[in-house]
Amino acid sequence: TPSGFDCSGFTSYVYRHFGIYVPSYSGSQAYVGKAVSYGEMQPGDLIVYEPKYVSSMGQWVGHVAIYIGGGQFINAPQSNDVVKISSNPKYRPIKSIRRLL
Repeated sequence: TPSGFDCSGFTSYVYRHFGIYVPSYSGSQAYVGKAVSYGEMQPGDLIVYEPKYVSSMGQWVGHVAIYIGGGQFINAPQSNDVVKISSNPKYRPIKSIRRLL
């Protein structure tokens, strides 16, 4: 909910606002829409990152964000955190970039 998103909850909430269903699991979001390359990325595209192992949680954790242009993306960095605009979409290995619009 807007009171405390995780990354995939945020992206599915945003797309649902525009009438587009996106699963609320980052692993599933890697397969929606059409795959595009990093060089073709446009505002509104999903950036799905490779999962990384978080030892404090004892599990692999994926991440997803929405590209907003100008080398910036918007995301919920962790559960119950505020939504943030960040730079450097390649800060972590990218698994897939997906176009839904």
